[in-house]
Amino acid sequence: MTATPLTLSGDCYMYIQFALPNSNVSIYNANGYVAQTTANAQGIAALQYDCAAAPITGVLSLLNGQICDDVTISTPATLPVKYNYFRSELIAGGVELKWATSYEFNNQKFVIEKSFDGRNYAEIGSIAGSEYSVAEKAYSFVDPTYQRGTSAYYRIRQVDIDGRFEYSKVVFVDSRNSGTDKVKLFPNPISGNEPIQISGVNTADLNKGNIRIFDVTGNAVGFKMAGSNAIQIDEKAPTGVYIIRILDQSYRLLKK
Repeated sequence: MTATPLTLSGDCYMYIQFALPNSNVSIYNANGYVAQTTANAQGIAALQYDCAAAPITGVLSLLNGQICDDVTISTPATLPVKYNYFRSELIAGGVELKWATSYEFNNQKFVIEKSFDGRNYAEIGSIAGSEYSVAEKAYSFVDPTYQRGTSAYYRIRQVDIDGRFEYSKVVFVDSRNSGTDKVKLFPNPISGNEPIQISGVNTADLNKGNIRIFDVTGNAVGFKMAGSNAIQIDEKAPTGVYIIRILDQSYRLLKK
């Protein structure tokens, strides 16, 4: 199991993944039992507890005599929403943005913002959040104003019930002719297997046939498309320097 402590608006929660599906899940501190709840069919649970009981040191998942108490408790998180992914896709009616969350706490809404320069953003719509959820929730939003032959940046402003907000990472769409702008990879460096956005290359040219990734020894590295202008390196690839070759041009990427 993995467990992530959360402190949101003065309340403490423990978000748990990989428990026994539909099991009784209990959390403990050094003094003993603190709280319990029931995991869902995906083995996910979230417990609210008195912040004075922190730190939580143990988690127990129990179902029909089966016991799981092997848990990794991660660094406390402060974000009310955890994104599983956020990506863009060029469609006939404009641009479709898709994202999913693995948990939501006090989440009122998602405000979608658009920019043409990556600096100045304007709101183009909003979607209600789930307020409180520990199951994966998928969302989508279509920007029908996107015009072919242009580029655009998108981000999500997630707004809490109390008005606080956090920004998502940025996704990018580019249907201009490749070479219109200098090619940029962002973020660079990356952490883990987060998606790499690529600007300056037409969406149509960003495909498996036109992209190659190599490590510093020249070995090919696997990857997948992660949106209209994004790729994602194989999650098993170690930290280090990589060379991304796009349309016979090479670019350096650092993975931390």
